[in-house]
Amino acid sequence: MPEISGRKHYNWKGGRILSSDGYILVKQNNHTYADKWGYVREHRFIMEEYVGRKLTSGDVVHHINGIKTDNRIKNLKLLTIRQHKSIEAKLRWKKYRKNYS
Repeated sequence: MPEISGRKHYNWKGGRILSSDGYILVKQNNHTYADKWGYVREHRFIMEEYVGRKLTSGDVVHHINGIKTDNRIKNLKLLTIRQHKSIEAKLRWKKYRKNYS
């Protein structure tokens, strides 16, 4: 009996799943950065469509409001690794000061 997969599988969820680290993954079998099951992070895929090119390993897509599942283009910002580390450090410092002031 042939294996049933994709849209015909009883557990098909429309090609979108939630990863263990809280990001939405979308089924894109032939994508350069697809995992072994053919999924890519939706926020990166959306940003690629928006800028019209494949993202590099040095590109970081930042969720402005901090919600990993909010992949509206107005909530996404394309940054370098250095820019992203700077933003994250400022956010950690702000949170630290709030908790210990």
